Amino acid sequence: CPTGTDTDWCSATDSSIEWVATPAPEPRYAHASAIGDGDGRFYVFGGASSSGALADLWYLGTQASPAAWTRIDATGSSPPALSAPRIAVAGSTLFAFGGKGADGAYSDTLYELDLESLVWTSDAQSTGKAKPMG
Repeated sequence: CPTGTDTDWCSATDSSIEWVATPAPEPRYAHASAIGDGDGRFYVFGGASSSGALADLWYLGTQASPAAWTRIDATGSSPPALSAPRIAVAGSTLFAFGGKGADGAYSDTLYELDLESLVWTSDAQSTGKAKPMG
C-alpha cells in the first residue's frame, strides 16, 4: 500500500487504480494455507510471527472485487496457536491437523471447522504423544 501499514492488504479493481486498504493477517511463517472447495476463498491458518505461535484463521475472498481479507471468528473447540499445522478444505468443512504448539509440544489432534456455522469441533482421541518424523 502506498499509505498502508505492514498488515494492510491493498487491492485495485480493473476499472480503478485507487488503492483500497483493508485488514490483513499479520506477517507470518510456518503457517498453513488451502484453497476453498469451489468458494473462491484462500484460507490461511496459524503459523508464527515475531510475537510467537498464532491461532488465527483468515480467508482471502478472491471472487470479490476488490479481493479482501476476512478474519474468521469461530466458536467451539478451536485449535491452539500452532506453528506448521496442515489444513485442507472438503465441501463446507475445513480440517486442521498437527503442528507445534507454543509450549513446544507437537499436536496430533484433528480439528474441524464447519464453514457455514463457524463452529470448531475436535477429536477427543489425541494422545499428546505426537513426534515429528525424520
